[in-house]
Amino acid sequence: MAVELQWTYSGDEIEEPFTNTAGVTYTHKLKNTGTNSAQGVGFYLRPATLEGDVDRPSTDGVLADWYDALTKGSAGGSPAPGFSITQGGDTVRFSHVLGGSAENPIPLTIGSGTDSDTLAPDEEVELQLTYNPEVGDPTRRLYVEIALIYVEV
Repeated sequence: MAVELQWTYSGDEIEEPFTNTAGVTYTHKLKNTGTNSAQGVGFYLRPATLEGDVDRPSTDGVLADWYDALTKGSAGGSPAPGFSITQGGDTVRFSHVLGGSAENPIPLTIGSGTDSDTLAPDEEVELQLTYNPEVGDPTRRLYVEIALIYVEV
């Protein structure tokens, strides 16, 4: 079966799209249910391919949503705006510089292997995902996908 990575939330496999409410932290599990290891696992944001309910599509388009999410992640402030991922207590925001594409993913840091970026068969890690809007931002839906990149070994 090679590598098969499974996202879960509250014990259930995630169905897309998954709604993430601003200011709420969601704990997810990522498990390798395959027979080979996934090495160099990384996370990045990309424009959404699904927009959820067809009666509530993206206001500005999914490309603008992706760009705006990364721009917010590059800004300062407290709480830090944008999408973030927490692994083992360390939080990193998705930005244009880190986690904005497959070329600059946020590395897995709580797996196995020399660089802690590997998921062996049946290995599972717990991650927290959060979105914080900028103070004063108008309410709006952002449609983005959190994608994974890895090498099968």
